[in-house]
Amino acid sequence: RGGRFSIVLRAPDGTVTPLGENTFSEMGPTFSPDGRYLAYVSDETGEPEVYIRSFPGPGAKWPISRGGGREPVWSRDGTALFYLAPDTNMMRVDVQTGETFEAGIPAPVFQVSLRPVTQESRYWLAPDGERLLLLGSLQGESTPPTTVVLNWTAELAR
Repeated sequence: RGGRFSIVLRAPDGTVTPLGENTFSEMGPTFSPDGRYLAYVSDETGEPEVYIRSFPGPGAKWPISRGGGREPVWSRDGTALFYLAPDTNMMRVDVQTGETFEAGIPAPVFQVSLRPVTQESRYWLAPDGERLLLLGSLQGESTPPTTVVLNWTAELAR
């Protein structure tokens, strides 16, 4: 394909199937919890944007981000998609999956400062969908000192 990055599926027998026949880059795929949809990033508009497409396809495709987006992550229950906007805001989009798909309007959750990309994901969503674990810090917030106590149960025995 003409794109720099392509999303492909690798079957257990080793066969590789491209997910599309596009001339632009696609990357960062992640399956919805029910396996019916795939969130990914594409530069087909000239800048990275988050999209969702039905899986395995063929089928519809929906633009999710507005003004750029990267690193999509589904909530555990599949009712929301989170992604990073170019302005360093963590964005949330409520979605409805199942036989049909609908997406709400992206809304900022908070601003983050993440380290440069050194791994596939720099944040993880808690199973309850209420907390994010970030490899970075919140913008404008000072980080208080942290004390880690090891073997604290032995201290209780004293």
